[in-house]
Amino acid sequence: MVAFTTQSAGYVVEKAEADTGWVFPCVDEARVYGYHEEMRHFVECIANGETPRQTFEDGYLVNVILDAAYRSMESGTWEEIAEA
Repeated sequence: MVAFTTQSAGYVVEKAEADTGWVFPCVDEARVYGYHEEMRHFVECIANGETPRQTFEDGYLVNVILDAAYRSMESGTWEEIAEA
């Protein structure tokens, strides 16, 4: 779906680049981006005592990499990724 607006459309979609001009709203954002399935998986794992596909360690490693990327942007040089 594509729309054109001269006034602010407010919230269009997560990470939208603009809320005026050509906007690309998502009809069912939560379902399209998998939020329902993500929450279903989480609840099922808790209920069944199983480990989710993505673990705490996965999230930690992503954040370690992001921290290095932010440091690199500030320093303008390559930054080492801290050991987990």
